[in-house]
Amino acid sequence: MRLTAYCQFICVVLLAGSARAEERWFASAGAGLNTSHPFGELQLGHHFAHVPFELYLDYSYDAHISQYTFQTLGIGARTYVVHVGNLRVFHQALAGGALSSAPGDLGDRLLGGIFEQGLGLSLDLVPGWSVKAVVSTGYPVWLRSELGVTYRW
Repeated sequence: MRLTAYCQFICVVLLAGSARAEERWFASAGAGLNTSHPFGELQLGHHFAHVPFELYLDYSYDAHISQYTFQTLGIGARTYVVHVGNLRVFHQALAGGALSSAPGDLGDRLLGGIFEQGLGLSLDLVPGWSVKAVVSTGYPVWLRSELGVTYRW
């Protein structure tokens, strides 16, 4: 009886330790095309233990689609749907706002809400480092293709 209780205690300690080890922060940088115009993107987020899910803050600087360049800031969620070896397929969704570089006060520059979702592939290269490719679409109408690199710690 004591041996069984001891083994159960060891299992609980090992599981608790491994759960903490799987919770990881990450930073990501990417670039691509928004329709036919370039953009750059930065993300900072957290991957949760024992679930294929992460939340992140997203910032992007976009070349002008109409008259002015603009910046976006939002919060996103990424869900990994397939994991085979070092390759993961994910769905991501983002909600945020956009701010134009047009002259004038803040009310004139605020472009409103943005919403996007897309599918992507992530490939782990070495421990901590991965590359990703994402295609997403959203409101207002756009089509974004992106390549990026992610570091996890």
